[in-house]
Amino acid sequence: MNRKIDAATRMIGLLGHPVGHSLSSLFMNHAIMKLGINARYLTFDVTPEDLGVAVEGVRALGFLGTNVTIPHKTRVIARLNRIEEDARRIGAVNCIYRDEDLLIGANTDHAGFINPLKKRGISLQRLDALLLGCGGAARAVVYTLLNEGVGTIHIVNRTREKAAALTEWCRGQFPESSCSYVGESSRLSQAIVDGCSLIVNTTPVGMLPNTGACPLPDSIEIGEGQVVYDLIYNPMETKLLARARRSGAVPINGLEMLIFQGVFSLLRWFPGRREEILSLESTLLELTKRSLES
Repeated sequence: MNRKIDAATRMIGLLGHPVGHSLSSLFMNHAIMKLGINARYLTFDVTPEDLGVAVEGVRALGFLGTNVTIPHKTRVIARLNRIEEDARRIGAVNCIYRDEDLLIGANTDHAGFINPLKKRGISLQRLDALLLGCGGAARAVVYTLLNEGVGTIHIVNRTREKAAALTEWCRGQFPESSCSYVGESSRLSQAIVDGCSLIVNTTPVGMLPNTGACPLPDSIEIGEGQVVYDLIYNPMETKLLARARRSGAVPINGLEMLIFQGVFSLLRWFPGRREEILSLESTLLELTKRSLES
């Protein structure tokens, strides 16, 4: 990469609110450097009121594209020219790229979510899953699980209305799917957990600074061989994942998903560099892991 910013430097960004905690610029700029591309990745704190202006700025200033994070993933759809099918069905965009003067919306969260499971050789076919939370990433997770052929998804969430909306969306997108609302975590039974091969936490419970919290009640035991996937990556090992490790389960944190969704975004912006971009996954993962541990 030309380390000097000049008139030919292209821009890529992250649109969100807030974005001060984001690690994306760290590993994305490292990837751009490794690819030898004259571009920079910057984060932009954009309030919901200014989202439309920001998207038009992306268009007018010739950005190669952007990532999109909370709270804009749904609202941004109306501002774009075209939406990829996966993003349309999920109802959320986390990556924008250009097709000449058109801005196209994609969702790389679902690919980022499934990649760590596939790399470990974990098949989701016909297994039952437990979903903790109905937050921003929940739809991408559920979409991926149903696409991969899971059996029943048991949903734990504090708010019945949000869980009902998610289950209704499941039935609309996958009419043959089976999604069941358990209730809040205190209603969760050991029998349901024992029947689930995969447990996914999409809540912020256990994230810094509240590292002593856990979305799974202390009375619930995690079984040996179960896969426990926590979308939190800071800390690297949440209380939930520590419990999983001690129980002989397979713990997966959210850092790999973060990196892989970024890699799949790079593939949208630089489609001619596919093999080089894919080869960067482990390097970007280690770089970001060291940053979190320092």
